[in-house]
Amino acid sequence: MRKRNFSQNRAFPSTVGWLFADLLLALGMLFLISSPPRPKLPPTFFVTSSVLSPEDSHCTGGIKNPRCTITVEESVTSEESMIWTASSDMSKTVVFQPATGTLSPGKSISVDISVFPCQNGSFTFSGSGGAIPVSVLWQCTPRTNDRILEHNYCQILLNIGSPVTFITVNPVAVRKSIESQLNHVRFLQGRQVGIAIAYGGTVGGTEEQGTEIANQVYNVLWLLSGDPRAQMYTVFKSSSWYESLFTGYQKSTVAVLNVYLVVRSDNPKDTCNAQHNPI
Repeated sequence: MRKRNFSQNRAFPSTVGWLFADLLLALGMLFLISSPPRPKLPPTFFVTSSVLSPEDSHCTGGIKNPRCTITVEESVTSEESMIWTASSDMSKTVVFQPATGTLSPGKSISVDISVFPCQNGSFTFSGSGGAIPVSVLWQCTPRTNDRILEHNYCQILLNIGSPVTFITVNPVAVRKSIESQLNHVRFLQGRQVGIAIAYGGTVGGTEEQGTEIANQVYNVLWLLSGDPRAQMYTVFKSSSWYESLFTGYQKSTVAVLNVYLVVRSDNPKDTCNAQHNPI
């Protein structure tokens, strides 16, 4: 009687197991190939100090000529480089050196900040790729020397011409026109302005345009207050500025400047007219 050979039958389950394992491996490879790549996270960065003041170790020049240096650094955990830019809510004349650049993960850069007033404000650093902006607060209080301000304000109307040109041109270019008009205001002669409040006219323009006009007036006053050669230097030397405002009672070709004068010991009474018209 012939014996049956069972060797081939016993090898069949083993072959099926290997085929099943190969099938799982192939399916896994197909899944990896078809899966979309994980999106990169936004870059992150930080600065050396979140609050600056004239007494801070990162700043020099005191309240008269403040100058600060901070370090901007991208986190080592960031997955890609970013382009950063600097700005300020105090004045467009603030100088950042440099004002923009590129950072890669773990790298840093020093930024010098100058030409900004002694007031409360901030410096903001923004990054590309969805990075969250970082702000640095600037805290500065001018010394008043116990100054007393006159109770009533004095109003000055400034002729700015074309509002679009006035807004877009460099403050240095429009300085002469504003300075010339202020030099003709008699009640400013020999006086000192404690607080200045600027308004931009909106009749024939927009509210946004009026705000920008007021901001440009502040830029010019800041230039005049810091230049000893200017006739208006002593008038606005230690003045404080309010926020940029607009008014619907003046044309867009006119800027309104309300000033509170410092009381003089020889004449504590108000000495200004109700309004000084533009020349």
